[in-house]
Amino acid sequence: MMRPRSVQDFTLDGPVRGELRDVIDHWSEVLQTERSALLAEQRRLGLKDAAEPDFIRAYCTSAFVTFWSRRDAEIALRVQYRADGLQFLVSSAPAPDDVRHQDLQKGGAVWGDMLMGYLCILFLFWVFAPFIVAFSAVAQLETLETVVPSLHHIVTYWPIFRSLWDGLASAFALSLFMSCLPFCLYVVCSRLFVTKSERRCQLQVQSWYFFFLTVFVLLVPAVGSSVFYTMSRLVDHPKEIFSLLASTLPYSTHFYLSYFPLQWTFQVLEAARYPIAMKYLAMKALYGEDQAKTLCEPEDQAYYGIGARSARCSLLLSMALTFCSLSPLICALGLATFGLCRLTYGYLLVYSETTKPDLGGEFWCLQLQHLQKGLFLYVALMTSVLLERSDSLGPPGIAAGAGVLLLQQYLQFKRKYQWRCLPFEDLVHVDDDRASVAVTGVEYQQPELRET
Repeated sequence: MMRPRSVQDFTLDGPVRGELRDVIDHWSEVLQTERSALLAEQRRLGLKDAAEPDFIRAYCTSAFVTFWSRRDAEIALRVQYRADGLQFLVSSAPAPDDVRHQDLQKGGAVWGDMLMGYLCILFLFWVFAPFIVAFSAVAQLETLETVVPSLHHIVTYWPIFRSLWDGLASAFALSLFMSCLPFCLYVVCSRLFVTKSERRCQLQVQSWYFFFLTVFVLLVPAVGSSVFYTMSRLVDHPKEIFSLLASTLPYSTHFYLSYFPLQWTFQVLEAARYPIAMKYLAMKALYGEDQAKTLCEPEDQAYYGIGARSARCSLLLSMALTFCSLSPLICALGLATFGLCRLTYGYLLVYSETTKPDLGGEFWCLQLQHLQKGLFLYVALMTSVLLERSDSLGPPGIAAGAGVLLLQQYLQFKRKYQWRCLPFEDLVHVDDDRASVAVTGVEYQQPELRET
């Protein structure tokens, strides 16, 4: 086979001059020259004295790569570059103003931080159940009457006060205590996990927060005061899960019916943005009106971020789906709650709050997965109730069969709907059919390296 050759030192405005040279030999010499210059520069900077440069310790292992066309970017995103799949990790870049550069600079301490993060979440999971049960017990009127004797006279003169208190106090105490959890999860996810962007941090908060809400709000009657004791008992006796669900959750529907109207109060308070208003008034007295508007934004991203909001909405819909057969009234309350949420968030996101980067549907798809998990709980609950109250295995068998179909759809959800990337048959024409979009705004540049 003939080796490729080319003419060196030619010009476009004159006759071709020079000699034919072997292309492979030529570029091998160029590569060797550049490599020698690189090693010399490495030694001059004192980064390494050996023959090969130490790129791992000398440079950051993360970088942004810009492509000329979307087609090339998508192809590069799907290629496996080495046999070791962990050697090159490629993903789509977040918005330039949403990058967490401190996470991209983390080196070998990543795995230690992640382990510490999981341990912190496990610790939260372990200590939350006793506090929630104790907090709910303190909120009971009988307990408060022993501490505040004057409440007994109030209940005697206004008997309706007992009904209102019993209907809303426990739900309010549970909601108030669970509202502290997003801050803890946000601190753990932002400090110990590598999230690369603020939106990715919100996505992790959404995932963990929904798990905590499901266990400590939706399943709190079945869980009791000790999560790990209940889990260990179910591991030893797996068949008790059906009797546990059938004997606890159906008798707690009134609690969840009162949980929905209570959320209307939180939605109105969220629309009022009272923390921002108080912060603005304080900043206005210190720095003036113009600077106060900048300093008071954005709102607390732990509780009011898109991650915590999405998790709470997923819980409410999962709650309505779980108890829709046992208490149909919860469907009407859920519809009214989500109608109010539509008005509240439609106003906040469009007219009131500052614009924030988006991930292109990540939060929405995670909500769909959470709702599918909520449907599993609905199937398990209905199977348990029918198994407990039916004389034959026919009705619970039909309900359990729906769980098999649901499991099949759940396993196919991520593989069937590839919404993150275009299929290649559409990708080959995307650059030809669409005009190039000019990129404006902030560049991918670390703030410490920008010229002042």
